[in-house]
Amino acid sequence: MLSVNPIKRDIIVNPAYLGMCEFIEQLPNNFDTLDDAVLLHEGRNVVKLFEVDGQQFVAKNFNRISHINRFVYGSLRSSKAMRSYYNAMRLRSMEVDTPEPVAAIDIYRGRRLTWSCYLSRYSDYSALEIDDCLLQKADVVRLLDALAEFIVELHDKGVEHNDLNISNVLYKNIDGKYTFQLIDINRMEFVRTMSKRRRERNMCRLSLNYTAYMYVMERYARCIKSRGESFELRCATSRMLFEYCQRFKAKMKDIF
Repeated sequence: MLSVNPIKRDIIVNPAYLGMCEFIEQLPNNFDTLDDAVLLHEGRNVVKLFEVDGQQFVAKNFNRISHINRFVYGSLRSSKAMRSYYNAMRLRSMEVDTPEPVAAIDIYRGRRLTWSCYLSRYSDYSALEIDDCLLQKADVVRLLDALAEFIVELHDKGVEHNDLNISNVLYKNIDGKYTFQLIDINRMEFVRTMSKRRRERNMCRLSLNYTAYMYVMERYARCIKSRGESFELRCATSRMLFEYCQRFKAKMKDIF
């Protein structure tokens, strides 16, 4: 007798990690009890760091999927895990750094997505943490200069990260030069050319404190040879509207 809701697995594995196929196939069963795993984050998603054959990996389980999205991802749109994997591959082909993708796993029951996970190599890059008291330090100013130039590079390549907050931009100082990596890349668009208006809308998502934000805007405007004051004003206005909308959405989620 056939099951009414058969279980289906969609798994994509980076060819460089085919030796991990058995481990990856068992990950849905073993994720909650991974030996010696370090819990990096637990909230809407669960992120764990673990080791396999002397190499460190990070697994991100998208465990809070709304009832509507379970059907959307099952029929109409790729899951966050699959988008993370393919976006990572595309970014690296464009010479935009992100932790190396290893695999994406989706488990379906019928047309409903029930479990989804993205697996990548671990990165030793650090999260950006900048507050007002640090802005007078020369190394922080250099970091913000480098950050602005990095975002200009993204936009020039047609990369629009739709969750461009500083927790999703990692950095490292290598021989006196700041380099960056993007994470949380499931919400991303690739376009041939980014207009100035589209750049402004994307920049309003950058979650720096106001002083650092305005400094980065000014530096960004200089890099793209835009009129600094008008560009900064439009970005600041867009940011205020964006933050208002985010607060409104949060209130609606609390109500419903």
